[in-house]
Amino acid sequence: MSTPAPGVIEALAERLRVVQAVSQLNARRLLGQQACGGAEFDILRVEREIAAEGEAEHRGAALREAQARRRRAEAAMAACDAELAALDLRLRELDRRIAG
Repeated sequence: MSTPAPGVIEALAERLRVVQAVSQLNARRLLGQQACGGAEFDILRVEREIAAEGEAEHRGAALREAQARRRRAEAAMAACDAELAALDLRLRELDRRIAG
């Protein structure tokens, strides 16, 4: 059995680091999805309260806060998506180096 070239070993080690980063980003994205879902649930709840009981200052504030939480969660997920896309390209490049 032959020993892999040092460049291949380095590429494999880098690939492992990239896969670990992908895993971390996927976990962060899942947390963002949960946060977004929670905010959406709160938005719907407050909107139902407003429809049933009328607009009140505290309901308006709760609605604005939930909408802001949803926007922050969506922005965080979009950032994860961008990083994941870049890491996917890096994985493809590393796979070509390892195969070639």
